[in-house]
Amino acid sequence: MWCILMFIDNKKIVFQKKKINNKIFFSIKSFFYKIINKINFFSKIFFITIIVIIVYGLYLNNKIINRINGKVWELPAFVYGSILKFKPGMFYTKCDLISILNFHHYLKVDVLNNSGEYIVKEDNIELIRRSFNFPDCNEGILHVCLYFNKNKISNIINIKNNKSIFFFRLDPILVNMIHTSNKEERLFLPLSNFSNKMINILLSIEDKNFFYHSGINPFSMCRAFIANIHAGKIVQGASTLTQQLARNLFLSNKRSFLRKFNEIYIAIIIDALYSKNRILELYFNEVYFGQSGIYEIRGFPLASIYYFGRPINELSLDQQVLLISMVKGASIYNPWNNPKLVLRRRNLILRLIFNTNIICYKDYCFFINRPLGVLSKSKSITKKPVFMRMLCHELKIKLGKKINDIPGSKIFTTLNLRSQYFAEKSVKLNILFSRDKLKMNNLKAFMIIVDRFTGEIHGVVGSASTKIINYNKILESRRSIGSLAKIIIYLSLLDNPNIYGFNTWIENKPMTIGLSNFNNFKFKNYNNKFIDRIILLDDIVNLMNVPLINSKINLDLKNILNTWFRLGLYKYKSKYSIFSNLINMTPVQVAQIFQLISNEGNKSCLFIIKSIILENGKIIYHNHYSFNHVVRSQAAWLTLYGMQKIFKGTVNSLNILYPHANIAGKNSFSTGSSWFVGIDYKDVIVSWIGIDNKKSLFLSHFNAMQMYKCYLTYLPPIPLVLFPLSDIFRVNIDHNNKIVCENNIWRKIPIWDFNHSFSHFCKDHGKECISNSLVFDKNKNKSIIYWIKRFFSLYF
Repeated sequence: MWCILMFIDNKKIVFQKKKINNKIFFSIKSFFYKIINKINFFSKIFFITIIVIIVYGLYLNNKIINRINGKVWELPAFVYGSILKFKPGMFYTKCDLISILNFHHYLKVDVLNNSGEYIVKEDNIELIRRSFNFPDCNEGILHVCLYFNKNKISNIINIKNNKSIFFFRLDPILVNMIHTSNKEERLFLPLSNFSNKMINILLSIEDKNFFYHSGINPFSMCRAFIANIHAGKIVQGASTLTQQLARNLFLSNKRSFLRKFNEIYIAIIIDALYSKNRILELYFNEVYFGQSGIYEIRGFPLASIYYFGRPINELSLDQQVLLISMVKGASIYNPWNNPKLVLRRRNLILRLIFNTNIICYKDYCFFINRPLGVLSKSKSITKKPVFMRMLCHELKIKLGKKINDIPGSKIFTTLNLRSQYFAEKSVKLNILFSRDKLKMNNLKAFMIIVDRFTGEIHGVVGSASTKIINYNKILESRRSIGSLAKIIIYLSLLDNPNIYGFNTWIENKPMTIGLSNFNNFKFKNYNNKFIDRIILLDDIVNLMNVPLINSKINLDLKNILNTWFRLGLYKYKSKYSIFSNLINMTPVQVAQIFQLISNEGNKSCLFIIKSIILENGKIIYHNHYSFNHVVRSQAAWLTLYGMQKIFKGTVNSLNILYPHANIAGKNSFSTGSSWFVGIDYKDVIVSWIGIDNKKSLFLSHFNAMQMYKCYLTYLPPIPLVLFPLSDIFRVNIDHNNKIVCENNIWRKIPIWDFNHSFSHFCKDHGKECISNSLVFDKNKNKSIIYWIKRFFSLYF
């Protein structure tokens, strides 16, 4: 009987044989040695692979913890528009407030239920203001009612306690973002801001077993694998929400086996480390929703603002479903590019959630018949290149090195989105019309809207297109302002009340002056008409050249230059420039000059940034309103009064449309361009249209004015009422320019009584008149040769 006894000791095989052939024994021994060696090789490979996977898993674990437990995203800086404040007595009509609420994407309803809604009644508007973290404090939802009477707010009632409140402010609009290097746009919100119904709908479509699997779903993976093999292409996906999050946070979109392995491994680790709610929160703020230019729109909160203009908690169920439908592929299911495809996808999801009893039949019938309701691209978060360039320039000046701290911060600006939108529309319509009329494609345009009291820039447009702009050419190019320079000269004259007043006689005859480095320069009026003399007010209204030159010669040019220096015009020292009005300025400089003229000589430096709050809530910058008193208030007041008379005399079409607006305005023409400045009670608006090259081009004086006119059709002016300042009196004058007390007079004009000579004039009944012809009458016999000699003896 044959038997083989085999003993295993320390992986060595010892055979004991009984009655066996040596040849057979060695064959069996060799066979077992081969098997054991193969087992040893595969076991080593297996153990090494396990070790590598574990080490790689530790690496991924550390990477995941550092990312998710640390700063998950580098958020952009959020740029908000102006915070509108409403007080009783302010000039707002009911239609104005409705327009404002629509621009802030408030929803007009029949019954108020949620924040961001309003009701229009006969004499009031009731609304629920959204909660918002303002720069000074965090304010919750506010239910108010605003009452109107004669184009003003008469009262504001807090519905909660039925008491009047002094003022309330509207939550500002997110107008843009200053992007980070990763080219992603995102607005983070905690999971509590998303409704349970929205979460349930998302899970029912994307991952039904989310709360039951461990990051991956093997059954779904097998099912998708079989379906894709049978179809010969990818027709099903098996990625869970956790896998999608892993891919978006840590991996690229390039398809490969290695990427899929990493996706699965990372998903398992994430599921092991974090709660399901935390994973959902990350997913809701990370998922991709398409492109805004070169930047990616990330997360439901920002997608809600982009496509609907409203916070995610204010969206209706069909709007939430539309966003969920985009998760499958935002490039394909984009409501701006493929609205019909998105509508079918949305309705399919509505049918699926109806079949799963998430919504009832009544809701299903209601929502499936609704349109998409997305905003147009022009009303979404659009790029405002000129405004953003000005903002970034101001940030560098105000913050310096602290500018590196702004990612994730909130920047509150002065931009009024309604003013900005209508300015863009006005510029676009008029420049396209002018290009078509003049057959020139290189025409450019500019418009800036400034608060006349504070210097806040409410809107700025530098092109017919809001996408492409040459910042330097629009904002920094100096262009000839033409006869706008005359207003600055008149301001200089009126700032010397001992020499000039509105009733001062000025000579009006043809004249020629020789200037150094130039040939003789002949001055004439634009209509080639002359009279012996004219009073200053009529010269301002008729904008005659020769009387203005006479007034410059009569007034020491050092006084004019001194006023110009105080205005910030340091460059112009050439007598030729001042005589011939060859003054070049940027549009912002022009707006600054007319801001101080309209604000009684108080210069408020133009600005955009109001305050900046860091991501941690710390305020690092706040603009405290201040002004510098540059010229005397009475001189600025009289200049503004003269501009009102200019507007009434030259802009008849606007006078007919707005007869009681008392707008102060001035148009100007120079080679290749046209300017217009318009001032009402609230705003100073500067518009320009022209070309930047040196070619001569005739433009109608009223081209730039047409932009202003178009703007006023959208936002009508608030009447500019000038109340006389101290030492300014409206006096009666006769045909001989003498101040009289009788009622039978020629005209009434304002006079600056700087030395109090007119204050009690009419109390003295013994006097009938007094002359204020300060210059011409004192020097009646002096010829123009005298003034030329006087000028050259002083300055040449």
